[in-house]
Amino acid sequence: MSIAVVTIPPAPRRWHLFLLGYLLVAYIFSAIVPPFQAPDEFDHVKRAYMLGRGQLLLESVNGSPSGGQVDQGLLEYMAHFEPVKGNANRKISAQELTGASTIHWSGSQSRFETPTGTAYYFPALYLPSAIGLKAGETLGLTVSQSYRLARLFTLLACVATLFFAFRLYPPPTFVLAVLALPMNLFLLSAPVLDGMATSVAVLALSAFMRTWADRERTPARVTQVLVISIALVASCRANLLPLLLLPFATWLLLRRRSLLIWATVASVLVLGWTAWTVKYTVYPPGARDIDHLGRLLSYVFHPWQFLQVVYATVSDSALVSFYADSFVGVLGWLDTPFSNGVYHAFGILLALTLACSLSWNTLKTGWRWRGLLALCALAAVLLIFLALLVQWTIGPATKVDGVQGRYFTIPVLILAYALLGEPRPLAGVGELARSVLAALILAISTHYSVMALVARYHTAARQPEEADIILSPSAPLSKDRPIQLHFDPAQVAHPAGLDALSLRFGTYMTSHPGKAALRLWTGKGEIITLPFDLADLVDNAYRTFPLDGKPYNGGEILSQGGEGVSTYESRTGSGLVVECMSLHTRDDRDLLTAGCPSP
Repeated sequence: MSIAVVTIPPAPRRWHLFLLGYLLVAYIFSAIVPPFQAPDEFDHVKRAYMLGRGQLLLESVNGSPSGGQVDQGLLEYMAHFEPVKGNANRKISAQELTGASTIHWSGSQSRFETPTGTAYYFPALYLPSAIGLKAGETLGLTVSQSYRLARLFTLLACVATLFFAFRLYPPPTFVLAVLALPMNLFLLSAPVLDGMATSVAVLALSAFMRTWADRERTPARVTQVLVISIALVASCRANLLPLLLLPFATWLLLRRRSLLIWATVASVLVLGWTAWTVKYTVYPPGARDIDHLGRLLSYVFHPWQFLQVVYATVSDSALVSFYADSFVGVLGWLDTPFSNGVYHAFGILLALTLACSLSWNTLKTGWRWRGLLALCALAAVLLIFLALLVQWTIGPATKVDGVQGRYFTIPVLILAYALLGEPRPLAGVGELARSVLAALILAISTHYSVMALVARYHTAARQPEEADIILSPSAPLSKDRPIQLHFDPAQVAHPAGLDALSLRFGTYMTSHPGKAALRLWTGKGEIITLPFDLADLVDNAYRTFPLDGKPYNGGEILSQGGEGVSTYESRTGSGLVVECMSLHTRDDRDLLTAGCPSP
């Protein structure tokens, strides 16, 4: 009598679908969110621009704060979005977006800027953003288009890095769930360091797990990926310096002399970079312009004092609650939170995903390397507090200032690989359950994040005055009746010089033969007449007329054989009538009639 052996098949790899989901959702976020609305994004983009100019180190000129040159056009573009930062009541208007979209790179004019928050970061991970900005500048694109390229290149680089990481080693489903949280998806959509740092850290962890799964069969390229990715992420995230132990642990396993050399060189370079920047970075004058190296050494030689400050910090329930909420996601400049119910839902789903993922059989295998990863995760958490205590906390510290939940993302991922990593996870009810839970986290993240971001940046608490404006066509042009143009009262009273004027026409879905002429005048009686073909007009679209820079504030459209078209007029409840027009001034401003659609 023979006994049949039942073999459980490997679990289907669903991470491809999650990666596609991350890409699509982050791209939607990028379309919704105005520029420079991720934490510290102004400084990150400045640092990326400096890298595009070939500047690796921030410079201090005659004792000035460390920084570098930034194009004046980019700074002007940033200034359009500075008022939105951290002000939850401030929305972005179409007029502001239109005005910002016309700004070009100056090419020759620049200003010395100090992106102090990025001074300690080795800038290699800014490369996708730097390429986007530089490509846009080189191709003659506007600053806005170049910025959008930087966003897109950063997102694609993050997803590509995760793709190669997951090809090296299948990610635990809990890792997919953490990456699907609102904060991580939001940071993937912005040209900041966080998304790239998280993606490269996952690549390093995947390479490490692959070496422990394959042992002596591990290809040399995998160990090279391990060393390089750890060097990149540890040189821009000081709390991840413990990861430098992983290449040495891998060398003890594989006993390859070349790996020992790679690990030693990488460690020397990363530690040297960290020490150099801590010692020589010059902060702007203020309470944080202190001897950071001296403060660091003080806590190193007095660890009990450091641990007391950390204990006081994590004993504060309000701070711990903020850490938990901002780990899940407080979007924007920490000014776009979710409701308590949403945070509780994410907490329950994460806990269920973790519970479905834990396996005693998994934990029993490779307990040494799992323990090493767990120690790296714990050390990374402690170094978060140490870094903020040294760099950011002011005065004699009783608690650590500046810690945010998003800083714990990579340590949580390290711990997830330590506890849950399996080279060949098997199919089963538990695997299906945790996949469904992770997919649910991604779906809820998308739903509530889109609602929160639209409300934050585009939904006003009350209807603006423009909502009461009615757009209606003027009386049609005829041979004996011109269309009188009504300028905005501000242009009438204080006329600006105009380089161009765009009028919105209505053709009633008909092509009208013949010609007409736009006739404009200034307050001094100067007149310009611009003939045009009515057949060239597009229904419900703007027609642009180049001007000569004079301050026109009145005008009309005259028939020259053609007729039947109208202009659109904006009518307020008070009876004010203004033509739907966009004025481009000599000082490079765009003035759009209130209530009218953008050209």
